[in-house]
Amino acid sequence: MQILLFSDNKRISEKLAALPRAQRPEVLPTSEVAKTVRRGYSGLIYFDLHKLAQAAYKRLLAALLKSTTAHTGIIDSAGVVKDPAELFHRGAVDYIGKAQWAAGLTKARVGRVAAFIEAFRTAPDAESEEKVVHRTQIAFGSDWSSITHGQEYTFYLMFVELDGKEEMEKKYGLRNLGAALLSFKEYVGDFVSDYGRRVWIWSKFGGIVLFPFDGKPSEAINCVFRFMLFKHLYDIEESSFPNLISVRMALHVGNVMYHPDQTDQVISDTLNRTFHLGQQHTLPGSFAVTEDAFAYCLRELQGYFVPAGEFEDRNMVRMKRAFV
Repeated sequence: MQILLFSDNKRISEKLAALPRAQRPEVLPTSEVAKTVRRGYSGLIYFDLHKLAQAAYKRLLAALLKSTTAHTGIIDSAGVVKDPAELFHRGAVDYIGKAQWAAGLTKARVGRVAAFIEAFRTAPDAESEEKVVHRTQIAFGSDWSSITHGQEYTFYLMFVELDGKEEMEKKYGLRNLGAALLSFKEYVGDFVSDYGRRVWIWSKFGGIVLFPFDGKPSEAINCVFRFMLFKHLYDIEESSFPNLISVRMALHVGNVMYHPDQTDQVISDTLNRTFHLGQQHTLPGSFAVTEDAFAYCLRELQGYFVPAGEFEDRNMVRMKRAFV
């Protein structure tokens, strides 16, 4: 795979020494980003934020992530990106933070990224009659006792995010919303912990919760179902927000490599799919479930869901509205 690296760091070559010479990227100055995007470059790009002003790197990064042909990874050796998960929401394929950049760009990392890109390249599109062959499920039980950090397992992934976050931030300001956002995160964490689940990735307005997968009918949908119902009580009794909130939630099942803390190391089509499902397919105030996850829905809950079309290659259902 051809690789370009955009960097204004004159010592960047030191961080490429771990790669075989044939795999080392061509290094270009960041001033060449726009030209490269315009000509439709279709390989892997690494974009180094080294000493770039915030306005400059945001502008260039936006152009890279809007490209329909290139695949972009971000090198953030100074840790200036406050929300790395957002980069994946926008289509990034890798994020190398300060700790990971100490080892430079390695052959193993490039290999993982290449495999991740290939998985998307070879998947049939939504109109194809060919079915996707799903990866082997790796069940590990109904609790976390047998989990080994850094290993791949099958999980239920729950997406949760407050609706209208841009308007809320603009109207009230992040500083004024700080206590309310922290309270919401704690409420989500406390709620899912009753089901043995863990908040895994979190940005300001939401994140991803992991549920253990054992291959049997699961409480995962029941947990989210109850969360949607009790959200109204949260509004009345616990919420610190200046207005009633709306929450969108989604549930998928798939394989991810589990790192409890170093989530910036995670490269996963399952994780990307879950974020895209929650942000692009799930309506405000609703709960959507992929057919993969709904296959493990408790029988007594199945009647509370209705078809919700397709998302990428999967059929969807959504929870019926609890209140009119």
